[in-house]
Parts: sequence; structure tokens; C-alpha cells
Amino acid sequence: MAGTSQDVRRVWYTRSTEDWTTPVPLADTTRAPSWQWYATGPVAGIQLQHGPYEGRLIVPANHSDSNAEAGPGQYRSHLLFSEDGGESWARGGSLAPLTNESTVVELTDGQLMLNARS
Repeated sequence: MAGTSQDVRRVWYTRSTEDWTTPVPLADTTRAPSWQWYATGPVAGIQLQHGPYEGRLIVPANHSDSNAEAGPGQYRSHLLFSEDGGESWARGGSLAPLTNESTVVELTDGQLMLNARS
């Protein structure tokens, strides 16, 4: 949380159609420079089934931000997404400070609902 470790906490992914691939670290573009602690979940991601982004992969994630409005080190939830089946990933939006352990669901109209505890 203090941001004093030798290396950052990394998020890895693996995927499978038949055999699981070797885990690969996500690109640093999924992490803002002010983020310290970083994790996904605690649940799995989803693949969108409706609307203009059908097929997009969405993963709920969490981080602490040294620049958060509520004070340095505050937890926040955010989303990661892939439009190419997991070949590349980007960072989506973040929730307000004091959110953590997020999960995401696609509603029947294609909107996303991100649920996080405080």
C-alpha cells in the first residue's frame, strides 16, 4: 500500500480453448502511474452478449491510488477490457474512492453493472 516494494504487483492472465496457455502479464498500460496495490476480482470476468460491444471481454479489478480524492492509498475499483479475444487489454473506467472487491454483470439491455464493497 505504501508503494515501497521493489516491484509492482502484477496482474497475469491465461486463456484456453482446449489447453491453458502459459500465464502472461498484462501490459503496463492497464495500470495508471499513481496506482500502487493492484488486483483483479475476486471473481472472473465476463464476455458481453448484447449491444454494440458484443464479444468484448470485461474483467473487474481493484487498485489503491496515491492521488485519490479521499487521500493517498485509498482503494478504488476499475474495469479492464479486451476487444480482440484477450490478445490486448485496456483500462476502462474507475469507481469512486473507497470501493474494492468488485464484480461485474451485463444487464439484459447490454449495460454493465459494477458492484463493489466499501
